[in-house]
Amino acid sequence: MSSTILQVNGWMGINNVLDPSELQQGRTGILELVEANDVNIDNRLSLSSRDGTILKATLTRTHSLWSNGTLCFVLDNGSLREVLTNYNTVVLKSGLDPEARLSYADTETGRIYISNGIWIGYYEDGTIYDLTSPTATYKKKMPAGRCLCCYNGHLYSAVDKFIHISDGLIYDRYDVRTGVLVMDGPVVMMAPVDDGIYVADGTVNFLAGPTPRQFQRKEICDFNAIPNSQAEVSLAFVGDGTPGIGTLFWTERGAYLGLPGGNATNMTNDRYHPMSGFWSSGTVRKQDSYFQYMTTIQS
Repeated sequence: MSSTILQVNGWMGINNVLDPSELQQGRTGILELVEANDVNIDNRLSLSSRDGTILKATLTRTHSLWSNGTLCFVLDNGSLREVLTNYNTVVLKSGLDPEARLSYADTETGRIYISNGIWIGYYEDGTIYDLTSPTATYKKKMPAGRCLCCYNGHLYSAVDKFIHISDGLIYDRYDVRTGVLVMDGPVVMMAPVDDGIYVADGTVNFLAGPTPRQFQRKEICDFNAIPNSQAEVSLAFVGDGTPGIGTLFWTERGAYLGLPGGNATNMTNDRYHPMSGFWSSGTVRKQDSYFQYMTTIQS
């Protein structure tokens, strides 16, 4: 005589917050996992094997991969390379620090600004250009920041706790009188949305407003984000489908969805906390009929 011991109706993914003995099981048939390797869980909570990998390019000491959907860059052993659609690579600039992570900012002009905290320049029409010092009074060259972003016609470059803000639509320079915003600690993340910027400086804050002079600071959480974990996301794909641009990012206590207006929600706090890390990379991709927020965390 046989009997049903357990009916599985879905999988909720890993729960590393609770003790394994306390994980959900039994009544609902929706189970939480202690470990999950090389699997996908879709919006229906179905579990399937993840696709394997195919070697496309052989590189060494590689990091700082970035793409805007048209162009793709990577740092390979101190050389900034463009990755072509056939996965061949072209060296754009050599002699960079092979350990220094690159940050990128795509602008409305088509220029892509790039910095590693030591060097700053930009890509335009297949060529990398170094920034030059301006001659105008009170103007200085934008400094090489650890992280960059572009928001409402200004380039932002974070050096320690100082965010340098370029002149409007003139991204190479800033005004020493008005172009510096001082945060409380070293800035490790800047993530723009439609009406402000999420900034991590030991805590996570939202700078709300269309221009730097109009910014109003709102604390989102009293713990830090994992550096460079942010990924832009179209809000048509998340939540109630409201148009606009949001951001996803990891903190020490889970993944956040940051919406316009500084409305941010911890998506995983009661179920999953990431490993601690000093650098990350994040992206949003379409997998079959659903969207995934993918990150790697270096600890």
